[in-house]
Amino acid sequence: MNISETQNPYASTSEIRVDPESITFQGTITEEHFRSLLPKTELRLFVALALLLLAIVLPILIVALFFAIFVDGKQEEIIGAFFMTLLSIAALVFCILMLSTRRRARRYLRKFPDLLGAMKGTFSSQGLLLQENEKTHWFPWVQLSHLVVSKVGVRVPLGGDPRRFLALADDLFDAYRPSDMEQLRLRNRVGQSTYDQVAIESATAFHIEIGAPTYYCGWFSMTTKWSTWVMWLMGPVGFVLYILYLLFQNEWDLVQISLVVLFVLGMLPSVRPLFQLFRNRGRSAVMCWGWLSDTNLIYGSGLHVMKIQIGSVKYIVRHTEFLEFVLGSGMSLQVFRSLFQDKGHFDKLHASLERLNG
Repeated sequence: MNISETQNPYASTSEIRVDPESITFQGTITEEHFRSLLPKTELRLFVALALLLLAIVLPILIVALFFAIFVDGKQEEIIGAFFMTLLSIAALVFCILMLSTRRRARRYLRKFPDLLGAMKGTFSSQGLLLQENEKTHWFPWVQLSHLVVSKVGVRVPLGGDPRRFLALADDLFDAYRPSDMEQLRLRNRVGQSTYDQVAIESATAFHIEIGAPTYYCGWFSMTTKWSTWVMWLMGPVGFVLYILYLLFQNEWDLVQISLVVLFVLGMLPSVRPLFQLFRNRGRSAVMCWGWLSDTNLIYGSGLHVMKIQIGSVKYIVRHTEFLEFVLGSGMSLQVFRSLFQDKGHFDKLHASLERLNG
């Protein structure tokens, strides 16, 4: 027997694996996928609130109600203690109900129905290229650096709301290995990027040129919606009204002090956005870039870029200085004439897209 053909008894039996340069997935994201990848932070919050209500708040209120009924006997104290006890019980029931991941998943998906459906995509050194019906989405690694890799799949955040994410469960991948996904993320991790850098990266991802006549880039100002004002004002206004009520009643007890503390904690998230709304006088500047032709619209804003076929747009509204593209989902995208270096290209498109004007 040839010596070279004999097996080396000291050789390693493990295979040498090479980290993949790209990882692909394809399939339909379901409610079950979304539920399995829900963040644990919110669950811990509801558990903590339920324990706080059950172990501290409710016993104090029940004792206060007992004394109000059988010791003091004042009607206003009985009504106040009863109302606060009832409110705390309702809060406890809500916390217990929200411990169900299935219930929370259905509640969030009613708000974000676009997170479900058939999708396919590829993670590579350029980022995530995702195909969804007529739209192609691209996410740079500066955003993907915050994705969460677990044994059951990958959670890709899509914005500031932690409940809005792509639930890429393990069965959407071919031979899913968390270690491979983690290595790909670490190799391409980006701490921060400017909008110009993201625009250049998106040009590479979509194989298109930055200086092309179809290219547009710049900042535009948009008015903050009235509903946003109302949402951020609710906390501070409620807090002020409650303080005025306590001053008028001239009564400060443990329960009321606890409510003031809760009001302050609930108001803190409103302070910074509300300050920005006042400072910007109800307007905010948005950076956008992309490419527009008579066949495709590539629209970039923030850390999200998507490519849309013009034929799949629901309708187009032609304004004097901008074109407004309304998608089937109701989303509206605006492309301004002032953002084009070649204003003549915009004017030609403005005229050629008349057949789709709504």
